[in-house]
Amino acid sequence: MYKGLTFLLVLLTFSSTTLANDLLQPNPKYSAREVIEIQLRALQQNEDLVLGAGIAQTWALFHPNNRAVTGPLAQFKQMIESANY
Repeated sequence: MYKGLTFLLVLLTFSSTTLANDLLQPNPKYSAREVIEIQLRALQQNEDLVLGAGIAQTWALFHPNNRAVTGPLAQFKQMIESANY
């Protein structure tokens, strides 16, 4: 019942030492809701993490079809950091 809550608490432990290798990767054990919560939390905490780590975490969990639209991580990061967002 509290699997999602436990998972989110793990995410809150992100620190300034988060590296690309530490990013959560797609896994069928995560529900769609958990993935969205991970992505939103990562974006909320982006400035507290290694520069751009929240954006990278969000992109890492994208569906391949979404990646095809947004392009590589560098392009997605530029889009998110633009004035339009």
